Amino acid sequence: MQRLCAGLALCLAMFSQAAPAERCRAIAVVADEKLEGHTLSLTLVHEGRDLTPEGAGASQLRVGAAVDVCFQSSRDGYVSLWSHDADNNAPVRILPNEYIDAVDDELGIAVQAGVPKCFSELAAGAGRKISLKVQPPLGGAELYLHYAQGRDGQIAPDDFPSIGNKSVNLQPSCERHGARNVPRTQTAPYASKTLQYEVVQ
Repeated sequence: MQRLCAGLALCLAMFSQAAPAERCRAIAVVADEKLEGHTLSLTLVHEGRDLTPEGAGASQLRVGAAVDVCFQSSRDGYVSLWSHDADNNAPVRILPNEYIDAVDDELGIAVQAGVPKCFSELAAGAGRKISLKVQPPLGGAELYLHYAQGRDGQIAPDDFPSIGNKSVNLQPSCERHGARNVPRTQTAPYASKTLQYEVVQ
């Protein structure tokens, strides 16, 4: 089950898409990967406050809490945003999705150097009334932002990022031997940013 979903309707749509796609292939990526001279930021916002942890402890968010996610890159390029839950299920892609930003196709959201973007702004720009809400299961979770200069450096929609080579649970219909951490198929360099938080009742 995913941690963050864009309202109930989008939540249901994402779940219904996940099973037929049988996303069994894990593309190995590095948490907080750097590119020389490049900075990438990822922020979780709740009730107008930036919850990005500055200390060792992760921010706590209650089930059902409305949040926003903002990101910024110091270079032009493309990003995708993923959510990973405490039950170690396959990460779920939050952006891009079929409900917003269709112009940027299925591979990535276009970003301009130094220009911040937030989920809420992308949704509003598409004329959609959807928002991100914290979902079960309880426990630690993380957001993963993946940057590449071109779309070909992004993760395919039927794959998912295996962050730091952590194994993940499969969809029930997936065969065990099909889920393995494999090298990235793209040769393009990438950068990444992770943000951890805790879901509480």
